[in-house]
Amino acid sequence: MSRRPNVVLLMADDHRHDALGCAGDARVHTPTLDALAAAGVRFSRTRIMGGHTPAVCVPTRAGVNTGCSPFTATRLPEGRCRGEVPEHITTLGQAFRAAGYRTAHTGKWHLSTESFERSFDCGRQVFHGGMGDHCRLPLVASWRAGTPLPDGAVAQRAHATELFSDAAIDLLGEFAQAGAPFLLSCCYTAPHDPRQAPAAWHRRFPPQSMPLPGNFLEQHPFDNGMLTIRDEQLRALPRTAMMVREEIADYYAMIGHMDANIARVLAELDRLGIRDDTIVVYTGDHGLAVGQHGLLGKQNCYEHSLGIPWLMAGPGVPVGQTCDALVQNVDILPTICALC
Repeated sequence: MSRRPNVVLLMADDHRHDALGCAGDARVHTPTLDALAAAGVRFSRTRIMGGHTPAVCVPTRAGVNTGCSPFTATRLPEGRCRGEVPEHITTLGQAFRAAGYRTAHTGKWHLSTESFERSFDCGRQVFHGGMGDHCRLPLVASWRAGTPLPDGAVAQRAHATELFSDAAIDLLGEFAQAGAPFLLSCCYTAPHDPRQAPAAWHRRFPPQSMPLPGNFLEQHPFDNGMLTIRDEQLRALPRTAMMVREEIADYYAMIGHMDANIARVLAELDRLGIRDDTIVVYTGDHGLAVGQHGLLGKQNCYEHSLGIPWLMAGPGVPVGQTCDALVQNVDILPTICALC
């Protein structure tokens, strides 16, 4: 390779660490992510540090983008859904811009507008918020550095997973034409609820065929301080076996649909002839209970909520390895920087 590697950072929302074929789940459909793991390294014990807000994705996304703990990387002002990143903390995008990379983002940001504007040269289909109808998300269609990132956005009438993948493909084409090394951040809203995968994907996972987790409970046995949060009110209590099977089926449908769209993004790297020059990273912001321990959400300290996937392949990355060392999502930034 004659120049520094490109980076494509892919992030999911609510993807649990073990909901991958390569992690031993025989029912979830993740051939693209399994192939990515086989081509590089899977960090099997990646954990988040938790957070100081029920919106756990805010501190964890700040951690990935700064390499700092939730206690220093961000704060969530009362009544707001975007985490502020202190100006003295350098973001991943800032570090790469300073090193001569072109940087771009598509998808969910969930941090402050100011931190976005100093991180990227451009953005496509940018989602400010935390969650919403995947087929009507309010998105900023296009943005360039030097102009304010609009507060207003237009509700789209297409699935967000497909829109973000389309935007990533368009940006890759622009980067390849420019020739400079690039950092592309593509952050999906899947598989977060509402779990609205296309009907064909829901048909692939009939609820009645979903096995119950071994730690299924009708309700959590003690008050953990977060039993009345929004996530836990998605379904009635006590949980029934069929209720949990439905949640698992819908969760897998969203993951499968996302995996198929990630395949389109990676195929574009191949088509452009830049796959061998590109480090591809896949991770999530946190896990999810999806019926384990009588819980549905991630606001708890169980393995299913703290564990996230971290897959990495490309120049300088060993091939076909699983790293079982205990690592955290704040390790992602320094690892990428070291490779580049």
